[in-house]
Amino acid sequence: MPREPGSPISESAPCVAATEHLIRTIGPDSIAAVVAEPIFGVGMFHPPPEYLPQLRELTREHGILWIDDEVMTGFGRTGKHFAYQHAPGVTPDLMVLGKGMVSAALPAGGVVISREIAEVMDRYRWETVSTFAGNPIVSAAIAANVEWLLEERIADRAAVLGAHLGQRLRELQDRHPTVAGVDGAGLLWAVELVRPDGSGERFVPEDRHLVPSGPAGFSPSLFVAAECARHGVALATAPPNTLRLGPPLSTTVENIDFGIAGLDAAFTALDRLGAPVAS
Repeated sequence: MPREPGSPISESAPCVAATEHLIRTIGPDSIAAVVAEPIFGVGMFHPPPEYLPQLRELTREHGILWIDDEVMTGFGRTGKHFAYQHAPGVTPDLMVLGKGMVSAALPAGGVVISREIAEVMDRYRWETVSTFAGNPIVSAAIAANVEWLLEERIADRAAVLGAHLGQRLRELQDRHPTVAGVDGAGLLWAVELVRPDGSGERFVPEDRHLVPSGPAGFSPSLFVAAECARHGVALATAPPNTLRLGPPLSTTVENIDFGIAGLDAAFTALDRLGAPVAS
């Protein structure tokens, strides 16, 4: 929401309002940059559409850089080349990359900077030495991977496959009381799990604040992953009440439907558990 410079955000996403409160508390002059993912990969938060435009407005107003973390969401994963592109007119100051830029076990990471920052850096001499920077084997893998992504129009393909995956997940939500919601973009989706008693309560109340230590309690995400494995489907878990679905960008409709069948069986088993109490 556009607002007068210097005035607090009155109609904004709560997360942006909280960020502004923190900026004003610490002082903008003490903050060099805000680092934010367009989609929070490990926690699997899918922010509302207004999040990035409001965050970008907020950082510009206070003279703070925005570093866009696209390590998990970049290179076609969300149906765009980079996830920030889902917000029209929004561009970061810096963008950090990894994973999808090489699509292999070879280690690779990178930083893309805006023209404005590049002009500042060009006026000075910067020592950016690194023992393994520019490794020729890794660089060749990156170049080949990016060429493949562009030639095969992988971002467009992920958008189409993602629409199919989203539709199938919403069908599961309609059938299973333990599936409270699904959200995603391209081939990166989250599924929120709740008790099947109609209360809408999470299995594990601590949710994303849970400290993964001490005696193990019931985790619906681990339960679903184990059930999926019994049906030949590999599932990476996130927080206890949330599933993270990120099929390979080379997947097919048939593979997605196979995975949906495994999830369907796993959710059926979870529905039958009643309402386990987390310890």
